[in-house]
Amino acid sequence: MLHQKIARAIPKTERFKTLAYMVNIMSEKPLLDETLKEWKGKKIALAVNGEHSFIGILKDFDEESLLLEDVTDVVGNKGKQLLVRINDVSWIMLMGD
Repeated sequence: MLHQKIARAIPKTERFKTLAYMVNIMSEKPLLDETLKEWKGKKIALAVNGEHSFIGILKDFDEESLLLEDVTDVVGNKGKQLLVRINDVSWIMLMGD
């Protein structure tokens, strides 16, 4: 395993410090996750596959999808909710109040 190869390459006296550093790096949250947490409950705009744009309130999200409420598309069609796979989202923008 990679972590074992790295551990063998580091002197024993430095292994604990290096392991603690590696665990700290791996536990940091990705930018997307942190940003979506801040934007939860706020109005956002997003594009799906670079073709369809929607505006709505970010209700919830997980590692696979976003759930928006009170949704309006670029043409003006309205919907109660929209569930989108994160992999299909081209961009996300926080809307002003």
